[in-house]
Amino acid sequence: QLTLVVGATRPMLIGDSAVVLHEGQALQIDAGVPHGIPEQHSTCGPRVSINLFVATQAQVGSPPLSACLLAGRRPLEPAPQLCAFRWARPVTLDEALRPTDDLLFDHWRACSEALDGEQLPPRKRAKHAVGVPAELPTEWGVDTKVALDFAGLCAGAREVCLQRLQRVVDDREKVNDLNSYCSSVIKGVGDTFGAELQPQLREALNFKLKGSGWTLADLDSSAVGALAGLPRHSAAEIVSSLNSATVGNLSAFMTGCAKWHHTSCPLARALQSGWDAVVKVLAGCKAEVHSQALVQAIQMACEQHTLEAFEVACSALLLFPPGCTPPLSTYNSLFKAAGRVGRWPKALDLFNKLPEILQPNRYTYTALLDAVVHGGGPQTMLFALWNDMQRTGVAADPQLFSTMLQGCSDAAVADELLGDMDWQGIVPNREVLTSLVGCYRRAGAPTAKAWEALKLAKCCGLALDCQFFVSLVIALGFANDTGAVVLLVQSLRDVYKVKPDVFFYTAAIAQCARAGDMAGAETIISQMQRDGVEPNEHTHCAIIAAYSKAGHLKKAVEYFDLTNKEMALPIEAYCSILSGCRAVLDNTCALRILKKARQLGPVKSACYTLTRQCCAMAGDDDGAAKADTWQKRDGVPTHIPTSTVDDPLTGEPIAFQPGNDDESVAASVKTMMACVKSAGYDPRLWQYDPQISPEEREERLKYHTEKKALAWALQHFPQGSSITVRKTIRCCVDCHNTFKVASSAYGRTLRILDQVRMHEFTAGKCSCGDWW
Repeated sequence: QLTLVVGATRPMLIGDSAVVLHEGQALQIDAGVPHGIPEQHSTCGPRVSINLFVATQAQVGSPPLSACLLAGRRPLEPAPQLCAFRWARPVTLDEALRPTDDLLFDHWRACSEALDGEQLPPRKRAKHAVGVPAELPTEWGVDTKVALDFAGLCAGAREVCLQRLQRVVDDREKVNDLNSYCSSVIKGVGDTFGAELQPQLREALNFKLKGSGWTLADLDSSAVGALAGLPRHSAAEIVSSLNSATVGNLSAFMTGCAKWHHTSCPLARALQSGWDAVVKVLAGCKAEVHSQALVQAIQMACEQHTLEAFEVACSALLLFPPGCTPPLSTYNSLFKAAGRVGRWPKALDLFNKLPEILQPNRYTYTALLDAVVHGGGPQTMLFALWNDMQRTGVAADPQLFSTMLQGCSDAAVADELLGDMDWQGIVPNREVLTSLVGCYRRAGAPTAKAWEALKLAKCCGLALDCQFFVSLVIALGFANDTGAVVLLVQSLRDVYKVKPDVFFYTAAIAQCARAGDMAGAETIISQMQRDGVEPNEHTHCAIIAAYSKAGHLKKAVEYFDLTNKEMALPIEAYCSILSGCRAVLDNTCALRILKKARQLGPVKSACYTLTRQCCAMAGDDDGAAKADTWQKRDGVPTHIPTSTVDDPLTGEPIAFQPGNDDESVAASVKTMMACVKSAGYDPRLWQYDPQISPEEREERLKYHTEKKALAWALQHFPQGSSITVRKTIRCCVDCHNTFKVASSAYGRTLRILDQVRMHEFTAGKCSCGDWW
């Protein structure tokens, strides 16, 4: 078998056409699209590149080749990898070496003669629409954003748009800002193109125009869209009142009448009163609504960032008048809102049902990627979206690359995306590199990867800020290289010309605390003092954690007492001290800190729990009992712990409580615990009374609420997706250890939002550095 991979700027991506030639077959290629293959958007034009290589049947049936043979829009399915022909990528491709059409034909003739002299069909050219370029003329001088927006329109919409823009470009004095005007025209055409008048309305309008010199062809796409977007009775009223003999501009007249009817729409009036009024009107809608009012209502719903509002927005899609398609920008808003409310599967479902007249653009894919990232979707769905984008020929921009990197946790994929950017001539911006560093952190990449990102930033001449360096410091900390963290702190001002702020220093100290590197933390604290940066409450918590984890409990307590006189420290500071007491089994100090906390104000149950554990581990039963007594006297309830995880299909929270009371959940727990045990999990039996048998203690640990929630989620969440568990009390040590091991064993990003903080587990590590 021979496989031809045809392309232009990127020959090996699935946005270009690919076909398998079985033995004895031949194929003619014109302008990059093989005959016999369904027409797809292709950027090839006259510049055609070709790579020939041998593929086995197994290779043809598996990614990336199998994804290349898809025709038309099909439902998205998780993809195991980015579909790029890595083995066929040239380092450079000289323009002079690109084959011409004649060269391709001669090559094909040679192949055909080699295949038993198969007869050549008549040579013919593929038909191309005249005057519909894929790009705006360079002499117009529009910016990259406008050019990409124009390229994202379908061919028919580009033709209409080009005609309108040409009239203004010929007389530029009519507009002050050409880029802004072009953007508005492109958006308007994209939102209205493809609208159709209903047959009955078309007949009535034809009758009204008869003999006036006007025809339906005189209506531009905006006028047709405005008329089709009206309820049928409103559109019929406009047509019946039309006096074509007195109309100077038919399109302007129809558009103006549609706007007037929009102001009288009940939904339009409700929009001026706020969201509650909009919900009330939409709930009572039993007939068609003005499309423009619906577009505004859906946009308002998306801005609410609530699940209820999102459901209202999805229901509003069904209220558009017949013949009027919701604009692509409305779908893009829905896609992005879906991620904010944890409904990324709904976003993909809407995308799969996208009307054929709408051609997804870069904003569409950015919104979809954003939905999957913020909704906790799997990396495989990011790959599926990226491959679909490449196959449809949509050009990516830096924002799209940044969003893709935010959801990736594979250093090899990050490198592949950087290669794509380099191939397309896109220079990474600061946002892209910040996302890149975050990807390296989640992937557990070594220090060298973080330094490569910094080197790339310098090569691109980017003006870096503290936000980028905060991400870089955290990545270095996750690589357990606190020496690099200290080096970066010392060189930030002089080498990188960036003024460090309190957030940068806090992140740097926190990474040293994670590793128990007190010397590094003290060096950073001294540098912060020399720079005159005042610490905030979170900086103080990081310093206390550094002392505590390094075993310097006395210094931690001294610093805690001194700082607590100047400001009220948050609960994290008390927990850090009490964790240090537990680590060195100092039950006396733990009781003193808890007593002090009780004097200053209400204390969360986590402090009582830590004190009780510290006393129990130190053999101080009286101290443990005292902590229990104080908790009851202070009226701080010992909550029945509950953990919740959102159902990936409905978004509804699923609650789990202690105990083995559900056979299906118990089976999931047993499966998960067997897996994590084989991956190195060791139960923390000391959490329970030593008088209880080890078997019973291990059984109790097994059915903690967060373990049950995680086990259920592993069975029901898509493969590779992140899982977030919310718990009403503090996460225990054993469950924390279980999540660490599970993140590595299952290759997922796991999170626990407990009473104290958020824990993010990736590749066997936690963001808290095992200190909470």
